[in-house]
Amino acid sequence: MRKLLQINAVVNSGSTGRIAEEIDQTAMAKGWKSYIAYGKNERSSQSELIKIGNDWDIWNIKMHGLQIRLFDRHGLASKSVTKKLVQQIKKINPDIIHLHNIHGYYLKNLNIGSL
Repeated sequence: MRKLLQINAVVNSGSTGRIAEEIDQTAMAKGWKSYIAYGKNERSSQSELIKIGNDWDIWNIKMHGLQIRLFDRHGLASKSVTKKLVQQIKKINPDIIHLHNIHGYYLKNLNIGSL
């Protein structure tokens, strides 16, 4: 079975979250296994959801935002949660990784080539 992984700031809310859900439904109708990794605002989904970080990581998000404002380090914080996500990506071994809006202080810059 082919596997699709989408990464988005939110799941099934806002424009990009709903778009990811629609892509998910289309993929599953074609026989794909679908995953959505998201940073915040969990909503129900037909896809298998992967929460990036945990409830305590709200502090991580706030610290990431603070580092951006104080030190211009956009995309350079959130190292530990990004490492965990990369491990999950390797475990899933998706055929396609679809990046939606990946800003939002929840991921460090991903080096997809290292996957």
